Amino acid sequence: MIEGRHAFAQALLYPAVDCSMTHPSHERFAEGYLLTRPAMRWFYGHYLRGSADVENWRASPLRAADLSGVAPALVLTAGNDVLCDEGAAYAYRLQQQGVPVQLRHFPDQIHGFLTMGKIVRAAEPALDEVAAALRTAWEAA
Repeated sequence: MIEGRHAFAQALLYPAVDCSMTHPSHERFAEGYLLTRPAMRWFYGHYLRGSADVENWRASPLRAADLSGVAPALVLTAGNDVLCDEGAAYAYRLQQQGVPVQLRHFPDQIHGFLTMGKIVRAAEPALDEVAAALRTAWEAA
C-alpha cells in the first residue's frame, strides 16, 4: 500500500486463505497434482507458530469476522489444486459481504500453471486477464 492511500485492488492467484486445510479439495488433490497436501502441511509448519494461528485471520483471512472493508478482488483458482475450494469460498464470502469480486476458475489447471506459459496454453490468457483487471483498478484509482 502506498503511504496515505488505501488499497484499491487485490489479485489473488490460487490463494491460501484458510490454514485449516479442511476444504474438500485438500482431500481430492492431496497427491499427484504438483502442490500436495503434505507440502501445504510443511509450508504451514514453517509459517504458523502453532495450532492457534490457524484461527487467526491474518493467517487465514477466510476466517475473518468481517471482510466488508477489503479491496475489490480478482480471485483465480485452478480446478486441480488443493487450494481450489478455499479460494472459491473466499470469493463467495467477499461477494456476500458486498465486496466487488471476480472469480475466475480454470477447471483443467493445476496450482502454479500461470508460470508454465511455455507448456500450458491457458497461462497466457489467464495472465492477460489478471493484468487487465489490475490495469482497470489502477486507472479507476
